[in-house]
Amino acid sequence: MHRLTAYATRIIAYLTNSCKNLYNISQKCYDSNQSFTGTGYYWNKGGEQVKRSFGRKPNIVLVGFMGTGKTSVGRRLASQLRMRYVDTDDIIERDSERRISNIFSEDGEPAFRDLESEAVHKASKLYNHVISTGGGAVLRETNMEVLKQSGIIFCLTATPEEIYQRVRHQSHRPLLQTPDALAKIRSMLAERKPYYAEADYMVRTTGRPFREITGYIKHVYAKNTRGPKR
Repeated sequence: MHRLTAYATRIIAYLTNSCKNLYNISQKCYDSNQSFTGTGYYWNKGGEQVKRSFGRKPNIVLVGFMGTGKTSVGRRLASQLRMRYVDTDDIIERDSERRISNIFSEDGEPAFRDLESEAVHKASKLYNHVISTGGGAVLRETNMEVLKQSGIIFCLTATPEEIYQRVRHQSHRPLLQTPDALAKIRSMLAERKPYYAEADYMVRTTGRPFREITGYIKHVYAKNTRGPKR
C-alpha cells in the first residue's frame, strides 16, 4: 500500500507540472498572437493584410536604419521560405564596381542616392525574392512606390542604443564617421521616422531573437499570399 501511495503521488506531481507547462505555453501563444494583431513588438497601420494586389508571388522587402538586422533577418527568411535573397547595396557595388564607402567619399551622398534608386528599381522588378535595402532607400518616395508594386514592406526598428552597440565597431558605415556616433544615430532616426512609417509593417528587433522576428514576418506574409483578399 505504501508503494502504491508513493506511485500515485508521483503521478499527481507529474500531472500538475504538465498542466503548468501547458498553461505557460498557452500564455506564450496568446502573447505572440497579441503581438501579431498590433500590440507588443509588432504593429502595422491597417490589419494583417495590405490593401493592394500582386500579379505574382510578392517579394518580402526589408527597410530600416543601419544595424536593425535587415541582412541577418533577410538571409534567414530566404532560407526558410526557399526564396532568393538580394541586397540593393550589393547591386550598387556590383554595377558600379566600387565600394559604397568610396562612392560616398569620392562622389558624395547625392550621387550614391542616385545609384541606390537605380538598384531599387532593378530589385523591384523581381518576384518571390527577399529584398534588403539600404538604410536611406526610403528617403526617395519613388523608391517606396516601386517596391510596393511587387512586395510587402517590413521596416525593422531598434533603439538608438541598440543600433550603436551593433555598429560601433564597423568601419564601413560612412554616415557614422563622426566623434559622437550615438548622437548622429538619434538625429538620423528622428529625421527618417516619417519615411520609415510608410512601410506596411513595423517590426521591433531590440531584445528579440531572430526566430520571433522571422516568425512574425512569415506569419504576415502567409496572410497576404493566402487566397484573395476580402
